[in-house]
Amino acid sequence: MIRRRARISGRWLLCGALAVPACQDRAIDDATPDVPVARSEPESTAGELVAHPPPSIPGGAAPVSKPSVVAPPVVAKATGSAPDVSDSEGPLDATAVDRGVLVVWSRHDLDADKSDVLAVLLDDRGIVRGAPRLVRRTSGQILDLAVHRRDGLAWLAWIALVAEEPRPRALVAALQLEPDLSGVHPPIVLDQFSDENLLAWPDRELIRVRDLASGHAAVAAAAAPAQCMDIVTERATPCPGFKLAWVHQDGAVIRAGHAGADGGDPGVGSLIDLGTGVLFDTWAWHGGATFSTMFAAYDQTVGAAPLDIVHCRPPFTRMWTGTRLATLCPYESADEGQRCKHNGFAEADGECQRVHVIGLDNRSVTPRRPNPIPPMTSLRERCVGGRPVVDVRWPGGKLLIDPRAPGASLDLSVGAWTGRHAITVNPDGTRERWNCRPGDFELDGKPDGHDPFPRDDPFPRDPQDPRPVPAAALP
Repeated sequence: MIRRRARISGRWLLCGALAVPACQDRAIDDATPDVPVARSEPESTAGELVAHPPPSIPGGAAPVSKPSVVAPPVVAKATGSAPDVSDSEGPLDATAVDRGVLVVWSRHDLDADKSDVLAVLLDDRGIVRGAPRLVRRTSGQILDLAVHRRDGLAWLAWIALVAEEPRPRALVAALQLEPDLSGVHPPIVLDQFSDENLLAWPDRELIRVRDLASGHAAVAAAAAPAQCMDIVTERATPCPGFKLAWVHQDGAVIRAGHAGADGGDPGVGSLIDLGTGVLFDTWAWHGGATFSTMFAAYDQTVGAAPLDIVHCRPPFTRMWTGTRLATLCPYESADEGQRCKHNGFAEADGECQRVHVIGLDNRSVTPRRPNPIPPMTSLRERCVGGRPVVDVRWPGGKLLIDPRAPGASLDLSVGAWTGRHAITVNPDGTRERWNCRPGDFELDGKPDGHDPFPRDDPFPRDPQDPRPVPAAALP
């Protein structure tokens, strides 16, 4: 059974049992979206298996843009009046921080055509700690946002609709945020673009962010249309585009790549850190599924991946153990005459969940025959050593994937692990709390929504609320 879950650490993730994410005393308003964007073309236990050292990846350094930090912020004037009832809530995301969870969401002021980015902390039980804080007031309506923290500061990225006529125009930006909300760093403009199809598929995901060991970030976001090969006419054609970029703490932006998949209704897959670079998946539909996968070594432009990459029917998920890449395929077809079982239950006729695991030596861990993506007989999260791991099995093999293992890059379907509990934050602010029991996870018996979430409260009537997060200087 598949159930959609909240976005934790970068997004809508696996479902169910993984069957498949300078402020002063006033709000700060981003500078006009016409701030020039720096250009730097070209665009275009980790497991139960033995680890192998990462290969070296050739290639010179990609060009680095000059810092594209937004111009000095302007202090917004307090109107002394309450926000209009036309305000609406925007997207929400969350990531684990020390002994808790950082939750970030947006709110759109229709009259002013500006959005507030708000944040609140949860403790390790998922209970709200303190009042919500204003992180940023930005131009336009935020269509999607993402937050992720590995250690140190958290990275927040968003994409905002800043104009609809004569065609939709968007701004992509990112910033660093102290995980205890003690400071916010200046925003960095990554991209501005126009796309008449930007709003064609509502509610789709548009952005991903990964906090890297270096303290920099990888951001993948919707962009201007890319050039794709039409799978029918075999001619170049515009397609929904995505850009991958490196964002440095000092505001420098490195353009890694620009690509897309032929077709419509584009989807966004995993953005994972392989320890030598990042891997980012997108797909679209043209009869069947079409795919686009970008790999870029750190601070480089897109190039060949260091291992073979498989694709399966979307949506699919990738997980990195630190030494192995697992691709989880929940919607594959059974081979002729094959009846697949998953988690002890027979799957419907013609259906078969599958898994592919490959190491940095480019050798498949899962069998190559008769199908290079064998059946996935079991997939669940359980507890080992007092913390959660992902347990994936196939005929004759298994792999334990520990999100806290050195170099691992994945997100748990049950939410952000606080060290004591896993907290799922749903889009409406309600939460679920999971406990790590010997051998298994257990949903806490306490009622959901055990305390009010600020997102559910009426819009603040005091123009001083919520209190801004203080500005922090560049590192």
